[in-house]
Amino acid sequence: MKAGTTTLYRDILRHPLVFLPSQKEPDTLVRFAEPGEIRDDWSRLFADAKSGQIKGEASTAYAKRPDHEGIAERAFSVCGSQLKIIYIKRDPVERLVSHYRHELAHGTVTGDINDAIHRFPRLIDYSRYAWQIEPWKRAFGDANVLEVDLATYSENRALGAAAVIEFLGLDPSALPAIDPSNIANRADEAKRLKNPAMQAFITSNFYQRRIRSLFSADLRERVRRAMLPAIKAVDASLTDESLAYIHDVLASETVVEADHAPASAR
Repeated sequence: MKAGTTTLYRDILRHPLVFLPSQKEPDTLVRFAEPGEIRDDWSRLFADAKSGQIKGEASTAYAKRPDHEGIAERAFSVCGSQLKIIYIKRDPVERLVSHYRHELAHGTVTGDINDAIHRFPRLIDYSRYAWQIEPWKRAFGDANVLEVDLATYSENRALGAAAVIEFLGLDPSALPAIDPSNIANRADEAKRLKNPAMQAFITSNFYQRRIRSLFSADLRERVRRAMLPAIKAVDASLTDESLAYIHDVLASETVVEADHAPASAR
């Protein structure tokens, strides 16, 4: 979350053999626990995929421990060991600050950031990258998990996207040129839909799966920038004490370095 997933999503979507639905984050593995329900939801989500296309989605909730546990195991129960996982990471403090501003604008966190990091542990937890990705490595093996550094990716998105496409087993030369100025969800262009009814509509499955796909991502982005009011800038300055606390938490995270072989091999 707040680590460049939308930009990466749009970049690799341009490859002709990649199918990603217009609903970027369906949260299928969070909303359903039974393999049959998961398969049914993905079948609906990927119904428009063409023969030969690789299918995927980009729900950031799948790496939001401890709010959602057991997600990697659910994925393995449906996909087996063939699933490829792409995990994009950002400077952990920068991600935390962006996350705080996002949730503050939507009313899901309150107060000063130096207080919020204690009252809303997820602000730090989602930046505990090794801990977040560990269940996926355990279930699918290191070879099936690609960790992408946002700063490195942003320096040369064409090269970064090509590496992701190659990881998926596809020909990166088929990837069209990428406009480096087209960055999704820029912090300096953050927008918020204030009408609750409209917000509920655009986040509904009906809109996300039936209506949204009728319009290109570029068109939706132009409309968003033109029509929605900008989010008011807020001070999100971390004190030295808060920075020390954050770094202590990140440095002390414990990751079980057990066998990372796929579950089927254990």
